[in-house]
Amino acid sequence: RNFDDCTEKKVAIHDWVKQDGFHEMVENLEYRVYTGNVEKKLKAQSDAAEAQQKNQSFKNFSKPGHKHYNSLFTNLENESGTAMLYKACPATNPAYSLQHSAVQLKYTTESPQTGVASSIGRRPNMEDNHIAEDFDIKIGDVVHPVQLSGVFDGHGGSEFSTYVKDNIVNCLKYYLETFNGKGLSDAGIMTALNIVMVDLDGRLKVNTPGKIKINGALDKAGNQKFRYPGSAANVAIILNNKLWIANVGDSRALLVDDDNEGRTIQLSKDIKPADVGKKAQARGGFAFASGVMGQLGTGTATGNHHLASVSSRPKVTRFTAEEFSGKKLVQVCDGITDVASSNEIGEVIAEYFKEGDSPAKVAGKLVAQAYAARSGDNLTCMITSLQTLPLG
Repeated sequence: RNFDDCTEKKVAIHDWVKQDGFHEMVENLEYRVYTGNVEKKLKAQSDAAEAQQKNQSFKNFSKPGHKHYNSLFTNLENESGTAMLYKACPATNPAYSLQHSAVQLKYTTESPQTGVASSIGRRPNMEDNHIAEDFDIKIGDVVHPVQLSGVFDGHGGSEFSTYVKDNIVNCLKYYLETFNGKGLSDAGIMTALNIVMVDLDGRLKVNTPGKIKINGALDKAGNQKFRYPGSAANVAIILNNKLWIANVGDSRALLVDDDNEGRTIQLSKDIKPADVGKKAQARGGFAFASGVMGQLGTGTATGNHHLASVSSRPKVTRFTAEEFSGKKLVQVCDGITDVASSNEIGEVIAEYFKEGDSPAKVAGKLVAQAYAARSGDNLTCMITSLQTLPLG
């Protein structure tokens, strides 16, 4: 693909979406390049995240004295390890009890600043993935460090969340360097974050896990059945003293001030099917609150190559050092936000940090509490203590 033409491409899809080669057209239209001032676009997305936070209902997740409050299951003594979740939250159905008697929490210190915790929860398979990695990009003769973290909530299998995790660093490095060849700019970084998720979606690539054969399974017509995995993705980078969030689907990023009673700012908006009705219709499909094409429970996603009306373009927000310095970046999959509002997550995290816990332990306790609150999904939480940066 040729990115020499750096004019912002604004195009619409019309009735010709039903022609042969529709997938190729959609792929091309997804690649949109920004060159001018992107402040309005960034502010619009920040405002949307703020509005979503204000409209969230209180879910009794953090209230002291509530049955789920301080359900820690076990003391998390080491900086990395495992813990059994089941004992503090047994099921009343004996068959269910046997099925979930070995539910584990895994928590890991990825770096002195970053900890992550995850659990299969009440799902038969673990489909979540995550990444925390630092790398450098070179713009001219200048080397810029990049701090990357992300959570990937797979669906239809773990293949696509694993694929995104394994390939995002090289892909992001390439696009950040490509679109900032004359020096770092907000437009260049925003373009790179948009295009990296579309490129990882790889609808036309042969090496993406977009179509998985189900061995021995046939449809009603006697044809081989396939499944089409996909993934939500919430990706954060810190580059040149700015925090960028690129969100596909319904995972969420938060900024928590644990020195201020857990004051929380939602950094990304969960994209639900009801949010993308016009976009899905423009691609020849439909989306209702129940799902895109009646199948996909999130509004956007990477993968799901059987659904041409699903976009993989992220919503991007940006925050300055004045806004994030010294706070906690929290990234969670929707197994946690299903049972806790953004403000409740922030309050719980602040309480645990007051106890002197590391990011890994705090993430572990949050996952355990979400499990106790009867979340029915896989559970993943990543917490990064953002360094206090010079503001001059």
